[in-house]
Amino acid sequence: MSIKSLGSAILIGALSVCAPEIAPAADIERFKAYYPDCTENDALPPENIIVACKSGLRLKGQENWGNTSGEYFYIALADERRGQFKQAQAEFFAQITLRPSDDRLWRHFIEVSGKLGEPAGVGMALLEGLEKKHPNALDDKIAGCWIRATFGERLDAALADCDTAARIEPDDMFILNARCFVHFRRGEYALAIPDCDRAAQLFPDGARFSTVTNDSLRNKADPLYVRGLAKLRMGQADLGNADIAAAKAIDPKIADTYAIYGVTP
Repeated sequence: MSIKSLGSAILIGALSVCAPEIAPAADIERFKAYYPDCTENDALPPENIIVACKSGLRLKGQENWGNTSGEYFYIALADERRGQFKQAQAEFFAQITLRPSDDRLWRHFIEVSGKLGEPAGVGMALLEGLEKKHPNALDDKIAGCWIRATFGERLDAALADCDTAARIEPDDMFILNARCFVHFRRGEYALAIPDCDRAAQLFPDGARFSTVTNDSLRNKADPLYVRGLAKLRMGQADLGNADIAAAKAIDPKIADTYAIYGVTP
């Protein structure tokens, strides 16, 4: 199957499998009771989360994949939890086509694709297909830089994307954070540190959350963690471990996130 066909199949799967049914108006009160369970909560059965999220979408009148509501993200997470990896992959990709710079969607797409035994090249090809639709878009340049770094693939192209974006927005924390990671991936630890420094200065203190999904996004923990790893690689153990500890204080799951990318101390 061609990459184009694969992308179409994934998207069609998401549209056909996941679009909720229209609910009778008499069920509105029942939906209101379900809706609080539409969240990322490992203590809840994933089936309950899916019912709650679909109920919320009906209540809000946002029942198609053209909408970027966080409910769709929680449905995809729940399908991943219950082992429906192909369905979850389709759901994550459907959202990626709408928000290609959302690294958390890509992270889960990469993770689910790995569980399906699909190579990184499939995800890379899908990314490049999205980029062709908007070859000059700044967001796509940032996404291209970051996602290639997470895959550890085509790092020359990743650096070129970052450099192009940085010429347009030299003090953008996301661009600097992405280029910091690209340099790290390329083994350019001394070059990674200045970008990590500046990104850490620009990110606000504490964790950041998506206004769409209310989930943790890249935040100050990212450049601190990568800077710590770079220092460890350079033999600066005390400084590196201090940065890693500071990153974990902000985001306790930061090491788990980078382990998904294949990056560990």
